Amino acid sequence: MAPPTPVLSPAERQPQCAAGRYIIGQWSHIFTEGRAPTDLRIAFDTTAQRLVAMQLHTARGYVDAGRADMADVQDSLLTANAHVLADPVAEGFALDADLPTWSAPEARNAALVQFEREIAFCKVQHGLLIGELALELEAGGDDAQDEFRSDVVDSAKDNLAAAAANAATDNPADQENAIAGAEAWVAEHISGGALDQIIATSIALTSASHTQAAVFQLLTAPAAAPGGA
Repeated sequence: MAPPTPVLSPAERQPQCAAGRYIIGQWSHIFTEGRAPTDLRIAFDTTAQRLVAMQLHTARGYVDAGRADMADVQDSLLTANAHVLADPVAEGFALDADLPTWSAPEARNAALVQFEREIAFCKVQHGLLIGELALELEAGGDDAQDEFRSDVVDSAKDNLAAAAANAATDNPADQENAIAGAEAWVAEHISGGALDQIIATSIALTSASHTQAAVFQLLTAPAAAPGGA
């Protein structure tokens, strides 16, 4: 009589396949009980036994997932869905030696990459609020929009320049390049962006409540008296 088949841990059930190290494909996950599942695309490292890249499918397309969501899905794969890791091809996944192109950010300062992700996430998480604030600013006229845009752009340049410098090496030239790159990125992606981009940037820099209060204060502030300082 053959001995019983031993029960293996997920780490011991790594796919033994020369095709590649990474499990790549589409997945669906329920983040909150009672809510509809969210479609994802994932890249799982079979060597490190962890999720290394994940994007959520939204009405705006795919956006990078936050750490909490990635941790939730990783735990699900390692526990409740360990069969997927044991035989990913049978479950509709592909195995590849390299990470997919969608998971590879441009080779640039890490602070820029992270801030870009935060803005994209804010658009998804606070889409309704962003739409409402955009309508309020449009109703407030060009002056209100220009003032809000100017405040956000200045704040983005200051904050991102500092973050980019911190993410660079201590070499003075690298520091200067990081700051210049951050300011150029803001000029290209934020300064001339649509209102929803400006509002999402404000939320990423501060918070949704702070941004809402800033718009309210701007639209309700009394106009300066003619000839005033």
